[in-house]
This record gives sequence, C-alpha cells and structure tokens, in this order.
Amino acid sequence: QQQRVQLAAKAGDIPGAEEAMERLIAGGAAPTQATYGVLISAEAKAGRVAEAERWLHRMATAGHGAPNAISVNIVISAYAKRSKVDMAEALLRKMPTFGVQPDVMTYNAVLDACARAGEVERTEAWFRNMMAKGPKPNSVSLSFVLQACSNASDIERAESWLEALADASGPYAGVEANAICYNVVIHACAKAGEIDRAAGWIQRMADVNIKPTVNSYSSIIHRLAKTGDMDGAEAWFERMEEEGVEADAVSYNMMLCTCTKASDAPKALRLFKQMQDRGITPNTVCYNLVLNIYARRGDRSRVAACLEEMRRLWVPLDRVTYNTAMKTLVKSGDVEHAEALVQEMWEKGVRP
Repeated sequence: QQQRVQLAAKAGDIPGAEEAMERLIAGGAAPTQATYGVLISAEAKAGRVAEAERWLHRMATAGHGAPNAISVNIVISAYAKRSKVDMAEALLRKMPTFGVQPDVMTYNAVLDACARAGEVERTEAWFRNMMAKGPKPNSVSLSFVLQACSNASDIERAESWLEALADASGPYAGVEANAICYNVVIHACAKAGEIDRAAGWIQRMADVNIKPTVNSYSSIIHRLAKTGDMDGAEAWFERMEEEGVEADAVSYNMMLCTCTKASDAPKALRLFKQMQDRGITPNTVCYNLVLNIYARRGDRSRVAACLEEMRRLWVPLDRVTYNTAMKTLVKSGDVEHAEALVQEMWEKGVRP
C-alpha cells in the first residue's frame, strides 16, 4: 500500500493516492515519512494546498512521526505562489508543534509570499526577525525583500537595502547581495524608465566584483526596445557583448522586436542569422518575428523553410506561427497547403 500511495501521487492521481493512504491507515500500518511527503507534495502541486496541510496535521497527530521541514516548506511555498500570506505565516508558526523547526528555506517561502503580495513592511519584518533570532538570511532572502520593494515601485527603498549591506559594521553584516539581488534593483529602475540609474547599478556590481549577467542588461534593452529607442537598445546590446556577457534567446528576441517595430527587416534577419551562427536556438517568438517578415514579402518558400526548421529543432509552433504561415499560403493561392496546416494545428492541439 505504501508503494501504491507513492505511485498514484507521482502520477498525479490524487483521489487514488488518498484512497490508498486511507486503506493503509485503516489497516493499522503507519505510513512512512516518505509516503506522507509524496502525497503532500502532490496535493500542493495540484493546488490542493489546504488538503496538503491537512495531511501534515494528520501525520503529526496520528503518532506516525514528525513531518520533515521539506514537506512543510512545500506547503508554505504553495501558499506563497497564491499570495496567501496569512496561511504561510500561520504554518511557519505551527512548525514547532509538529516537532520540526523552521529553516532558512521555510523563512524564504514566507518572504516570497509577502513579496508577491506587495507587503513590503511585512517582508522586511520577517527578514529582520531572521537576523535577530535565526536562521541567518541568505542572498535569496534578501532578493525577496528587494522584490517586495520593486513590486511596490519603491526604488529608493530597494536601493537603501543594497546600500545598508555595503556597511560591513551595519546591522546586516554578513548577508551578501549576489547578481540576482542587483538585477532586481536594475529591473525596477529600468521598468520606471530610469535608464541611467539602472546603468549605475550595473557599474556598482562591477565595482564590488559581481559580474553582471545577461538579465542585468536585458532589463535595460527591454525598456528601450519597448519605448521604440532602437539606437539605445542596440547600443546596450553591443555594450553587453563588449563586456563579455553573451546574449541569449530572450535578449535576441528583444532586439528582433525592436527591428521589426522600426521596419528594419534586414537588420532583424542579420541578428537572426547571428543568433543561429552562435549556436543559440531561437524560440517560438523569434521565429514568429522572422516569419512575419517573410510573410509581408509574400516569400512562401522562406515561410515553409522556417516551419520545417522549427519542426526539426523541436521549437513549438503556436497559433501565431500557423496563422502567419496560412495567411501567406492563402494570399499566394496555395489553399491546399493552408488546409494541411489547419489539420496539423488540430492534431497538435493548437486552436485557431
């Protein structure tokens, strides 16, 4: 029965797993910590968070041993994803009654819940509680505090946290900011249109020997591309590469969007080829942008070649892909192949 519970839970068969668990308990057997853990994880993954917590309580009260921190953290994380801060906090406080102490991952899950809900002061309070009573917060803990500030569009507050961490004798000594932490602040600045401010934090990263990542630059590139500043986006794209940070599919996608908005098809196609030459597989959005260029030109052979390449590289074809290709085929009078694409859409589960 233990194995039946675990197999059903791993297969996503929640009713089957629960039925097998009830039979196991009714038969007088004690489910193992692993069996409870697999069922709790499956319930949380399926969005049945209250049921997951119910199994935690049953385990603790049935004399089958204490839940481990991993199982509790899974439930708290599930609450966090749904921004149920009160539930996440309550479960953390209940942990000692289960015979298990919260660890740094537990607190980070609660910080995540607070940050998602935009509860800045609440997030900060939990962080300070960790500093005062333990466990000691890490860079992930800090990133949630910064994300809470960013979600609240409070750039100054986020910046003040990074400034405070720079003080080796300050109250947060020993907690180090990593690239992810800096990127949260950079993204907040760029989102607000504060490009120079974002650039300043990239420089600050370099000053403290933290290498900027592709996400550091992409936040700025995305903002400039979104506002139609093609020259600015291209300049930052080139600067990123000059600094030894390799572009990824997402940053190329941003540049392709910029080029297509500016009706600069030749540059978009050059970037697309450069991307492929560097061994970076374009994603669906990248291919769709290029398909649109060929469609506007009425280049049916290039459209067909793109589709075939996507299939060969296992790049998913979505509704935009199919619709763009079908419009090209219909305009060229190739109704037969257009109908074949409609059939393929239905077979792949893509609805027109």
